[in-house]
Amino acid sequence: MLRIPVFKWENMHKFAIAKEIWDTLTVNLICDLE
Repeated sequence: MLRIPVFKWENMHKFAIAKEIWDTLTVNLICDLE
């Protein structure tokens, strides 16, 4: 029972990190274009 929530939490954590990196890259690209 414990493995499923932990697995989901890890996926959400990885997704949050990926989104943070993506947002940073997007902001950098917009700044470069301007």
